Amino acid sequence: GLNPPVLHVELMNTPVIDETTGKQLKDYTYVYFKNGNERMDKPGLQGGTIPIKIGPEAIVDPYGHANDDYQAEPEFADYLCAAMAQTMTRFQGIRPNFRERRNGGIGAFTPDNVPIIDWVLPNVYMIADSNHGFKMLGAGKLVAKQLMGDKVADLKPFAFNRFAEGRTFGSTNSHSPWV
Repeated sequence: GLNPPVLHVELMNTPVIDETTGKQLKDYTYVYFKNGNERMDKPGLQGGTIPIKIGPEAIVDPYGHANDDYQAEPEFADYLCAAMAQTMTRFQGIRPNFRERRNGGIGAFTPDNVPIIDWVLPNVYMIADSNHGFKMLGAGKLVAKQLMGDKVADLKPFAFNRFAEGRTFGSTNSHSPWV
């Protein structure tokens, strides 16, 4: 069967309570979780919370899981499992099954959290996904059609020059950069 989609949940002002201790956990305001089969040796879930802005000082070597600077905080597992349990009762009591492992790294976002799909040089067409990942699958097919001369949906809202021209997508009430 097909894997289910990612579930993004904005907790807004909802406190997340640890099932075991009854204590309120650090507030990240946002959580996501999804099927984790592709990264695990058996069926499971993977998830995360809102990214932390690090700006131009990001350390990219070593990258990803090998970088100690960009790993989840020690309380991450408690928070993720508690938030999942509050969101769906099927996840109540799941914390003992959490598998501790390195899973993180840098995700690059545009200033408005929206992808760039545009020519950036006369011979370079870019699809910069702004950390949207698999949700951008259709963009490649769309751009391939456009590059072959087919008429496609207007991609001007995703133009690289939108930042210089002040045509960004603006602010949102969402705490999630993926919305």
